[in-house]
Amino acid sequence: MIPLSSEALAKIVGGLHHGEQVEVTGNGFFDTRKPETGGIFFAFKGENTDGHLFLQEAKNSGAAVAIVEEINEELEFTQIKVANVNAALDAIAIHVRTSLPNLTVIGITGSQGKTTVKDMLGQVLSEFGPTISPIGSFNNDLGVPITILRCTSQTKYLVLEMGARHRGEIRKLASISNLNVAIVLCVGQAHLGEFGSVQQIFETKREIVECTPKSGDVILGTYDQLTPTMAGATGARVLTFGPEGIIRARFISISEGAASIEYRGKQGTLGFLGKHQIANAEAVLATIEVLDLDEKRGFEALISAKPQSRWRMEKILLESGVTLLCDFYNANPESMASAVLSLSNFAEGSETWAVLGEMRELGEASLASHQMIGRLVFEQKIDHLVGVGSYGKVMVEAAQELGHPSAHWWETKVEAADYVKHHLSRECCVLLKASRGEKFEEIARVLGVEV
Repeated sequence: MIPLSSEALAKIVGGLHHGEQVEVTGNGFFDTRKPETGGIFFAFKGENTDGHLFLQEAKNSGAAVAIVEEINEELEFTQIKVANVNAALDAIAIHVRTSLPNLTVIGITGSQGKTTVKDMLGQVLSEFGPTISPIGSFNNDLGVPITILRCTSQTKYLVLEMGARHRGEIRKLASISNLNVAIVLCVGQAHLGEFGSVQQIFETKREIVECTPKSGDVILGTYDQLTPTMAGATGARVLTFGPEGIIRARFISISEGAASIEYRGKQGTLGFLGKHQIANAEAVLATIEVLDLDEKRGFEALISAKPQSRWRMEKILLESGVTLLCDFYNANPESMASAVLSLSNFAEGSETWAVLGEMRELGEASLASHQMIGRLVFEQKIDHLVGVGSYGKVMVEAAQELGHPSAHWWETKVEAADYVKHHLSRECCVLLKASRGEKFEEIARVLGVEV
Protein backbone atom coordinates (compact mmCIF):
# COMPACT_ATOMS: atom_id res chain seq x y z
CA MET A 1 0.00 0.00 0.00
CA ILE A 2 1.24 3.51 -0.73
CA PRO A 3 1.60 5.69 2.40
CA LEU A 4 -1.66 7.38 3.42
CA SER A 5 -3.01 8.97 6.56
CA SER A 6 -6.49 8.16 7.79
CA GLU A 7 -7.52 11.78 7.11
CA ALA A 8 -6.29 11.46 3.53
CA LEU A 9 -8.32 8.25 3.21
CA ALA A 10 -11.40 10.05 4.46
CA LYS A 11 -10.98 12.69 1.73
CA ILE A 12 -10.47 10.05 -0.96
CA VAL A 13 -13.69 8.22 -0.06
CA GLY A 14 -15.67 11.31 0.94
CA GLY A 15 -16.21 9.88 4.40
CA LEU A 16 -16.52 11.08 7.99
CA HIS A 17 -13.35 10.61 10.04
CA HIS A 18 -13.87 9.29 13.57
CA GLY A 19 -11.08 8.84 16.10
CA GLU A 20 -7.39 9.63 16.06
CA GLN A 21 -5.48 10.29 12.88
CA VAL A 22 -3.30 7.29 12.06
CA GLU A 23 -0.94 6.25 9.30
CA VAL A 24 -1.78 3.33 7.08
CA THR A 25 1.26 1.13 6.60
CA GLY A 26 -0.39 -2.17 5.62
CA ASN A 27 -2.71 -3.48 2.95
CA GLY A 28 -6.49 -3.72 2.79
CA PHE A 29 -8.42 -6.74 4.08
CA PHE A 30 -11.95 -7.84 4.88
CA ASP A 31 -11.36 -11.17 6.62
CA THR A 32 -10.12 -10.82 10.21
CA ARG A 33 -8.72 -14.34 9.96
CA LYS A 34 -6.24 -12.95 7.43
CA PRO A 35 -5.37 -9.56 8.91
CA GLU A 36 -2.96 -6.93 7.64
CA THR A 37 -1.00 -5.18 10.39
CA GLY A 38 -1.32 -1.42 9.97
CA GLY A 39 -3.83 -1.95 7.18
CA ILE A 40 -7.39 -0.99 6.30
CA PHE A 41 -10.28 -3.20 7.41
CA PHE A 42 -13.30 -3.00 5.11
CA ALA A 43 -16.50 -3.81 7.02
CA PHE A 44 -18.52 -5.32 4.19
CA LYS A 45 -22.09 -6.35 4.70
CA GLY A 46 -22.65 -9.69 3.00
CA GLU A 47 -25.48 -12.16 2.68
CA ASN A 48 -24.28 -14.30 5.58
CA THR A 49 -22.27 -11.92 7.76
CA ASP A 50 -21.58 -8.28 8.57
CA GLY A 51 -18.05 -6.95 8.88
CA HIS A 52 -19.23 -4.43 11.47
CA LEU A 53 -19.52 -7.33 13.92
CA PHE A 54 -15.77 -7.88 13.65
CA LEU A 55 -14.43 -4.40 14.29
CA GLN A 56 -12.96 -5.41 17.65
CA GLU A 57 -11.21 -8.39 16.02
CA ALA A 58 -9.89 -6.12 13.26
CA LYS A 59 -8.44 -3.72 15.82
CA ASN A 60 -6.96 -6.54 17.88
CA SER A 61 -5.33 -8.01 14.76
CA GLY A 62 -3.47 -4.77 14.14
CA ALA A 63 -5.58 -2.87 11.62
CA ALA A 64 -4.92 0.89 11.59
CA VAL A 65 -8.33 2.00 10.40
CA ALA A 66 -11.74 0.61 9.41
CA ILE A 67 -14.00 1.71 6.58
CA VAL A 68 -17.55 1.40 7.90
CA GLU A 69 -21.14 2.33 7.15
CA GLU A 70 -21.96 2.56 10.88
CA ILE A 71 -19.50 3.94 13.44
CA ASN A 72 -19.02 1.97 16.64
CA GLU A 73 -18.85 4.79 19.20
CA GLU A 74 -17.84 2.45 22.03
CA LEU A 75 -14.70 1.24 20.29
CA GLU A 76 -11.46 3.24 20.47
CA PHE A 77 -10.58 2.54 16.88
CA THR A 78 -10.12 4.95 13.97
CA GLN A 79 -13.10 4.57 11.66
CA ILE A 80 -14.20 6.28 8.45
CA LYS A 81 -17.92 6.31 7.83
CA VAL A 82 -19.07 6.06 4.20
CA ALA A 83 -22.36 5.46 2.44
CA ASN A 84 -21.10 2.29 0.79
CA VAL A 85 -17.99 0.28 1.73
CA ASN A 86 -17.72 -1.29 -1.74
CA ALA A 87 -17.67 2.12 -3.41
CA ALA A 88 -15.05 3.29 -0.90
CA LEU A 89 -12.80 0.35 -1.76
CA ASP A 90 -13.10 1.20 -5.46
CA ALA A 91 -12.23 4.84 -4.78
CA ILE A 92 -9.09 3.92 -2.83
CA ALA A 93 -8.03 1.45 -5.53
CA ILE A 94 -8.45 4.12 -8.20
CA HIS A 95 -6.38 6.53 -6.11
CA VAL A 96 -3.59 3.99 -5.67
CA ARG A 97 -3.58 3.13 -9.36
CA THR A 98 -3.53 6.80 -10.38
CA SER A 99 -0.67 7.46 -7.96
CA LEU A 100 1.49 4.85 -9.69
CA PRO A 101 1.82 5.97 -13.35
CA ASN A 102 4.88 3.77 -13.94
CA LEU A 103 3.07 0.59 -12.85
CA THR A 104 2.30 -1.89 -15.65
CA VAL A 105 -1.05 -3.59 -15.11
CA ILE A 106 -2.02 -6.81 -16.90
CA GLY A 107 -5.62 -8.02 -16.75
CA ILE A 108 -6.60 -11.60 -17.66
CA THR A 109 -10.03 -12.97 -18.46
CA GLY A 110 -11.48 -15.97 -20.28
CA SER A 111 -13.77 -18.92 -19.70
CA GLN A 112 -10.91 -21.08 -18.45
CA GLY A 113 -7.23 -20.80 -17.64
CA LYS A 114 -7.32 -17.38 -15.93
CA THR A 115 -5.84 -18.49 -12.61
CA THR A 116 -3.16 -20.64 -14.23
CA VAL A 117 -2.02 -17.83 -16.54
CA LYS A 118 -2.06 -15.46 -13.57
CA ASP A 119 0.18 -17.86 -11.65
CA MET A 120 2.51 -18.39 -14.60
CA LEU A 121 2.75 -14.72 -15.47
CA GLY A 122 3.26 -13.59 -11.88
CA GLN A 123 6.31 -15.83 -11.57
CA VAL A 124 7.70 -14.84 -14.96
CA LEU A 125 7.37 -11.09 -14.39
CA SER A 126 8.95 -11.43 -10.95
CA GLU A 127 12.16 -12.20 -12.82
CA PHE A 128 12.03 -8.71 -14.30
CA GLY A 129 10.95 -6.63 -11.33
CA PRO A 130 8.76 -6.45 -8.19
CA THR A 131 5.44 -8.04 -9.11
CA ILE A 132 2.08 -8.29 -7.36
CA SER A 133 -0.08 -11.28 -8.28
CA PRO A 134 -2.84 -12.63 -6.03
CA ILE A 135 -2.72 -16.13 -4.60
CA GLY A 136 -5.85 -18.10 -5.41
CA SER A 137 -8.64 -16.63 -7.48
CA PHE A 138 -9.14 -13.06 -6.23
CA ASN A 139 -10.97 -12.09 -9.40
CA ASN A 140 -14.18 -10.33 -8.38
CA ASP A 141 -15.34 -6.84 -7.36
CA LEU A 142 -13.62 -7.22 -3.98
CA GLY A 143 -10.54 -9.22 -4.92
CA VAL A 144 -9.34 -7.00 -7.77
CA PRO A 145 -9.36 -3.65 -5.91
CA ILE A 146 -7.95 -5.26 -2.74
CA THR A 147 -5.08 -6.58 -4.86
CA ILE A 148 -4.45 -3.13 -6.34
CA LEU A 149 -4.06 -1.79 -2.79
CA ARG A 150 -1.04 -4.08 -2.31
CA CYS A 151 1.00 -2.06 -4.81
CA THR A 152 3.70 0.40 -3.73
CA SER A 153 6.00 2.79 -5.53
CA GLN A 154 8.41 -0.13 -5.92
CA THR A 155 5.93 -2.38 -7.73
CA LYS A 156 6.74 -2.74 -11.42
CA TYR A 157 4.07 -5.23 -12.55
CA LEU A 158 0.56 -5.98 -11.32
CA VAL A 159 -1.19 -9.11 -12.61
CA LEU A 160 -4.97 -9.24 -12.18
CA GLU A 161 -7.46 -12.00 -12.88
CA MET A 162 -10.94 -10.79 -13.87
CA GLY A 163 -14.03 -12.95 -13.67
CA ALA A 164 -17.69 -12.08 -14.06
CA ARG A 165 -21.14 -13.44 -13.39
CA HIS A 166 -23.00 -10.50 -14.90
CA ARG A 167 -22.61 -8.03 -17.74
CA GLY A 168 -20.65 -4.93 -16.78
CA GLU A 169 -18.51 -6.50 -14.05
CA ILE A 170 -15.38 -6.85 -16.16
CA ARG A 171 -15.89 -3.34 -17.55
CA LYS A 172 -15.91 -1.99 -13.99
CA LEU A 173 -12.82 -3.95 -12.94
CA ALA A 174 -10.89 -2.98 -16.06
CA SER A 175 -11.78 0.69 -15.61
CA ILE A 176 -10.63 0.71 -11.99
CA SER A 177 -7.39 -1.02 -12.98
CA ASN A 178 -6.54 1.22 -15.97
CA LEU A 179 -4.95 -1.69 -17.84
CA ASN A 180 -1.81 -1.56 -19.91
CA VAL A 181 -2.28 -5.11 -21.23
CA ALA A 182 -5.55 -7.03 -21.59
CA ILE A 183 -5.55 -10.80 -22.19
CA VAL A 184 -8.57 -12.80 -23.33
CA LEU A 185 -7.82 -16.51 -23.31
CA CYS A 186 -10.99 -18.01 -24.74
CA VAL A 187 -14.77 -17.89 -24.80
CA GLY A 188 -16.43 -21.09 -23.60
CA GLN A 189 -19.46 -22.31 -21.70
CA ALA A 190 -18.46 -21.44 -18.13
CA HIS A 191 -21.43 -19.76 -16.36
CA LEU A 192 -23.63 -20.43 -19.39
CA GLY A 193 -26.61 -20.85 -17.06
CA GLU A 194 -26.18 -17.33 -15.72
CA PHE A 195 -25.41 -15.57 -18.99
CA GLY A 196 -27.91 -17.52 -21.09
CA SER A 197 -25.80 -17.85 -24.24
CA VAL A 198 -22.21 -18.05 -25.44
CA GLN A 199 -22.84 -14.73 -27.23
CA GLN A 200 -23.55 -13.08 -23.89
CA ILE A 201 -20.36 -14.60 -22.45
CA PHE A 202 -18.44 -13.29 -25.46
CA GLU A 203 -19.80 -9.77 -25.04
CA THR A 204 -18.96 -9.82 -21.33
CA LYS A 205 -15.36 -10.95 -21.89
CA ARG A 206 -15.03 -8.35 -24.64
CA GLU A 207 -15.50 -5.59 -22.07
CA ILE A 208 -11.84 -5.88 -21.05
CA VAL A 209 -10.81 -5.22 -24.65
CA GLU A 210 -13.15 -2.27 -24.99
CA CYS A 211 -11.67 -0.70 -21.83
CA THR A 212 -8.05 -1.01 -22.91
CA PRO A 213 -6.64 2.39 -23.97
CA LYS A 214 -5.17 2.87 -27.42
CA SER A 215 -1.74 3.12 -25.86
CA GLY A 216 -2.11 -0.39 -24.43
CA ASP A 217 -1.91 -3.91 -25.80
CA VAL A 218 -4.58 -6.58 -26.29
CA ILE A 219 -3.65 -10.27 -26.41
CA LEU A 220 -6.21 -12.66 -27.88
CA GLY A 221 -6.32 -16.44 -28.06
CA THR A 222 -7.31 -18.25 -31.24
CA TYR A 223 -8.59 -21.46 -29.67
CA ASP A 224 -12.22 -20.55 -30.43
CA GLN A 225 -13.88 -18.60 -33.20
CA LEU A 226 -15.20 -15.69 -31.14
CA THR A 227 -12.19 -14.43 -29.20
CA PRO A 228 -10.10 -13.30 -32.22
CA THR A 229 -13.01 -11.12 -33.42
CA MET A 230 -12.57 -8.92 -30.35
CA ALA A 231 -9.71 -7.24 -32.23
CA GLY A 232 -12.33 -5.03 -33.87
CA ALA A 233 -13.41 -3.63 -30.51
CA THR A 234 -10.16 -1.81 -29.71
CA GLY A 235 -7.77 0.75 -31.08
CA ALA A 236 -4.94 -0.78 -29.08
CA ARG A 237 -2.23 -2.94 -30.60
CA VAL A 238 -3.40 -6.58 -30.89
CA LEU A 239 -1.29 -9.72 -30.67
CA THR A 240 -2.76 -13.20 -31.08
CA PHE A 241 -1.61 -16.58 -29.82
CA GLY A 242 -2.56 -20.17 -30.52
CA PRO A 243 -3.15 -22.27 -33.63
CA GLU A 244 -4.13 -19.29 -35.80
CA GLY A 245 -2.09 -16.72 -33.90
CA ILE A 246 1.28 -15.01 -34.18
CA ILE A 247 2.63 -16.54 -30.97
CA ARG A 248 2.66 -20.34 -31.24
CA ALA A 249 4.46 -22.98 -29.23
CA ARG A 250 5.05 -26.39 -30.80
CA PHE A 251 4.06 -29.44 -28.80
CA ILE A 252 6.91 -31.95 -28.59
CA SER A 253 5.79 -34.66 -26.19
CA ILE A 254 4.09 -35.33 -22.89
CA SER A 255 5.51 -37.18 -19.90
CA GLU A 256 3.72 -37.78 -16.59
CA GLY A 257 1.11 -35.29 -17.70
CA ALA A 258 3.50 -32.39 -18.39
CA ALA A 259 3.92 -31.08 -21.93
CA SER A 260 7.31 -30.33 -23.49
CA ILE A 261 7.23 -27.44 -25.95
CA GLU A 262 9.45 -25.68 -28.47
CA TYR A 263 9.26 -21.93 -28.99
CA ARG A 264 11.55 -20.07 -31.39
CA GLY A 265 14.34 -22.57 -30.99
CA LYS A 266 14.02 -22.94 -27.21
CA GLN A 267 12.71 -26.13 -25.58
CA GLY A 268 11.46 -27.01 -22.13
CA THR A 269 8.83 -28.88 -20.10
CA LEU A 270 6.04 -26.94 -18.43
CA GLY A 271 5.59 -27.26 -14.67
CA PHE A 272 1.80 -27.41 -15.02
CA LEU A 273 -0.04 -30.63 -15.85
CA GLY A 274 -1.96 -31.10 -19.07
CA LYS A 275 -1.40 -30.56 -22.76
CA HIS A 276 -3.96 -27.76 -22.60
CA GLN A 277 -1.41 -25.74 -20.59
CA ILE A 278 0.35 -24.97 -23.86
CA ALA A 279 -2.36 -22.41 -24.60
CA ASN A 280 -1.79 -20.77 -21.23
CA ALA A 281 1.96 -20.74 -21.81
CA GLU A 282 1.43 -19.06 -25.19
CA ALA A 283 -0.54 -16.28 -23.48
CA VAL A 284 2.45 -15.69 -21.20
CA LEU A 285 4.86 -15.72 -24.14
CA ALA A 286 2.67 -13.16 -25.88
CA THR A 287 2.84 -10.94 -22.81
CA ILE A 288 6.64 -11.20 -22.80
CA GLU A 289 6.50 -10.06 -26.42
CA VAL A 290 4.28 -7.00 -25.92
CA LEU A 291 6.24 -5.89 -22.84
CA ASP A 292 9.46 -6.20 -24.87
CA LEU A 293 11.13 -8.37 -22.24
CA ASP A 294 14.12 -10.62 -22.80
CA GLU A 295 12.64 -13.64 -24.58
CA LYS A 296 15.18 -16.23 -23.47
CA ARG A 297 15.02 -15.18 -19.85
CA GLY A 298 11.24 -15.08 -19.97
CA PHE A 299 10.99 -18.55 -21.50
CA GLU A 300 13.28 -19.99 -18.85
CA ALA A 301 11.16 -18.38 -16.12
CA LEU A 302 8.02 -19.84 -17.71
CA ILE A 303 9.49 -23.34 -17.73
CA SER A 304 10.49 -22.93 -14.08
CA ALA A 305 7.03 -21.71 -13.01
CA LYS A 306 4.95 -23.96 -10.76
CA PRO A 307 1.28 -23.97 -9.69
CA GLN A 308 0.59 -21.45 -6.93
CA SER A 309 -3.13 -22.03 -6.35
CA ARG A 310 -4.74 -25.10 -4.77
CA TRP A 311 -7.10 -27.53 -6.48
CA ARG A 312 -6.13 -26.73 -10.05
CA MET A 313 -4.68 -29.96 -11.50
CA GLU A 314 -2.73 -30.22 -8.25
CA LYS A 315 -0.70 -33.44 -8.21
CA ILE A 316 -0.58 -35.14 -4.81
CA LEU A 317 1.31 -38.38 -4.18
CA LEU A 318 -0.19 -40.36 -1.30
CA GLU A 319 1.86 -42.61 1.00
CA SER A 320 0.07 -45.59 -0.54
CA GLY A 321 1.64 -44.79 -3.93
CA VAL A 322 -1.61 -43.47 -5.39
CA THR A 323 -1.38 -40.23 -7.39
CA LEU A 324 -4.26 -37.78 -7.09
CA LEU A 325 -4.97 -35.07 -9.64
CA CYS A 326 -7.12 -32.60 -7.71
CA ASP A 327 -8.87 -30.18 -10.05
CA PHE A 328 -12.04 -28.92 -8.46
CA TYR A 329 -11.76 -25.19 -8.13
CA ASN A 330 -14.17 -24.89 -11.02
CA ALA A 331 -15.52 -26.95 -13.90
CA ASN A 332 -17.06 -26.42 -17.32
CA PRO A 333 -17.19 -28.68 -20.39
CA GLU A 334 -13.86 -27.44 -21.74
CA SER A 335 -11.93 -27.73 -18.50
CA MET A 336 -13.53 -31.08 -17.63
CA ALA A 337 -12.57 -32.49 -21.02
CA SER A 338 -9.01 -31.16 -20.62
CA ALA A 339 -8.75 -32.81 -17.20
CA VAL A 340 -9.91 -36.18 -18.55
CA LEU A 341 -7.39 -35.95 -21.40
CA SER A 342 -4.68 -35.04 -18.90
CA LEU A 343 -5.53 -38.11 -16.83
CA SER A 344 -5.20 -40.28 -19.93
CA ASN A 345 -1.85 -38.72 -20.83
CA PHE A 346 -0.52 -38.76 -17.27
CA ALA A 347 -1.13 -42.39 -16.42
CA GLU A 348 0.64 -44.18 -19.30
CA GLY A 349 -0.03 -47.76 -18.28
CA SER A 350 -1.20 -47.13 -14.72
CA GLU A 351 -4.76 -47.84 -13.66
CA THR A 352 -6.87 -44.70 -14.08
CA TRP A 353 -9.86 -43.42 -12.12
CA ALA A 354 -12.06 -40.44 -13.01
CA VAL A 355 -14.14 -39.34 -10.03
CA LEU A 356 -16.42 -36.67 -11.46
CA GLY A 357 -19.17 -34.42 -10.15
CA GLU A 358 -21.48 -31.77 -11.48
CA MET A 359 -20.39 -28.92 -13.72
CA ARG A 360 -22.61 -26.14 -12.40
CA GLU A 361 -24.14 -23.09 -14.07
CA LEU A 362 -24.55 -24.64 -17.53
CA GLY A 363 -28.30 -24.08 -17.81
CA GLU A 364 -29.97 -25.88 -20.70
CA ALA A 365 -26.61 -27.26 -21.83
CA SER A 366 -26.16 -29.28 -18.62
CA LEU A 367 -27.55 -32.61 -19.82
CA ALA A 368 -25.69 -32.72 -23.13
CA SER A 369 -22.45 -31.47 -21.56
CA HIS A 370 -22.40 -34.17 -18.88
CA GLN A 371 -23.26 -36.84 -21.45
CA MET A 372 -20.34 -35.66 -23.57
CA ILE A 373 -17.94 -36.07 -20.66
CA GLY A 374 -19.21 -39.57 -19.95
CA ARG A 375 -18.59 -40.57 -23.56
CA LEU A 376 -15.13 -38.96 -23.47
CA VAL A 377 -14.17 -41.06 -20.43
CA PHE A 378 -15.03 -44.17 -22.44
CA GLU A 379 -13.22 -42.97 -25.56
CA GLN A 380 -10.06 -42.17 -23.58
CA LYS A 381 -10.13 -45.68 -22.08
CA ILE A 382 -10.17 -44.47 -18.49
CA ASP A 383 -10.35 -47.67 -16.43
CA HIS A 384 -12.87 -46.53 -13.82
CA LEU A 385 -15.52 -43.82 -13.81
CA VAL A 386 -17.16 -42.80 -10.54
CA GLY A 387 -19.99 -40.28 -10.91
CA VAL A 388 -21.25 -38.32 -7.92
CA GLY A 389 -24.68 -36.71 -7.64
CA SER A 390 -27.47 -36.38 -10.19
CA TYR A 391 -25.27 -35.21 -13.07
CA GLY A 392 -22.62 -37.73 -12.11
CA LYS A 393 -25.27 -40.30 -12.89
CA VAL A 394 -25.75 -38.74 -16.34
CA MET A 395 -22.02 -39.17 -17.07
CA VAL A 396 -22.02 -42.76 -15.84
CA GLU A 397 -25.06 -43.69 -17.93
CA ALA A 398 -23.50 -42.14 -21.05
CA ALA A 399 -20.33 -44.18 -20.52
CA GLN A 400 -22.28 -47.37 -19.82
CA GLU A 401 -24.28 -46.97 -23.01
CA LEU A 402 -21.00 -47.23 -24.93
CA GLY A 403 -19.99 -50.28 -22.93
CA HIS A 404 -17.72 -48.92 -20.22
CA PRO A 405 -16.77 -51.92 -18.05
CA SER A 406 -16.43 -50.07 -14.74
CA ALA A 407 -18.69 -47.04 -14.42
CA HIS A 408 -20.36 -46.56 -11.05
CA TRP A 409 -22.68 -43.94 -9.62
CA TRP A 410 -23.06 -42.76 -6.05
CA GLU A 411 -25.54 -40.23 -4.79
CA THR A 412 -23.24 -38.72 -2.15
CA LYS A 413 -19.57 -37.84 -1.82
CA VAL A 414 -19.34 -40.01 1.30
CA GLU A 415 -20.43 -43.11 -0.60
CA ALA A 416 -18.19 -42.32 -3.56
CA ALA A 417 -15.14 -41.66 -1.39
CA ASP A 418 -15.63 -44.89 0.57
CA TYR A 419 -15.97 -46.91 -2.65
CA VAL A 420 -12.86 -45.39 -4.23
CA LYS A 421 -10.78 -45.70 -1.06
CA HIS A 422 -11.45 -49.44 -0.78
CA HIS A 423 -10.90 -50.27 -4.45
CA LEU A 424 -7.72 -48.39 -5.33
CA SER A 425 -4.62 -50.33 -6.24
CA ARG A 426 -1.09 -49.08 -5.66
CA GLU A 427 0.42 -46.77 -8.30
CA CYS A 428 -2.91 -45.89 -9.86
CA CYS A 429 -3.89 -42.35 -10.83
CA VAL A 430 -7.12 -40.70 -9.66
CA LEU A 431 -8.67 -37.52 -11.09
CA LEU A 432 -11.05 -35.62 -8.80
CA LYS A 433 -12.96 -33.03 -10.83
CA ALA A 434 -16.15 -31.03 -10.25
CA SER A 435 -17.34 -27.47 -9.78
CA ARG A 436 -16.15 -25.73 -6.64
CA GLY A 437 -19.58 -25.86 -5.03
CA GLU A 438 -19.47 -29.66 -5.02
CA LYS A 439 -16.72 -29.50 -2.35
CA PHE A 440 -14.66 -32.39 -3.69
CA GLU A 441 -11.97 -31.65 -1.14
CA GLU A 442 -14.14 -33.79 1.15
CA ILE A 443 -13.37 -36.78 -1.07
CA ALA A 444 -9.69 -35.80 -1.15
CA ARG A 445 -9.66 -35.73 2.65
CA VAL A 446 -11.07 -39.26 2.86
CA LEU A 447 -8.36 -40.44 0.46
CA GLY A 448 -5.65 -38.99 2.68
CA VAL A 449 -5.13 -35.38 1.61
CA GLU A 450 -4.67 -32.68 4.25
CA VAL A 451 -7.10 -29.88 3.42
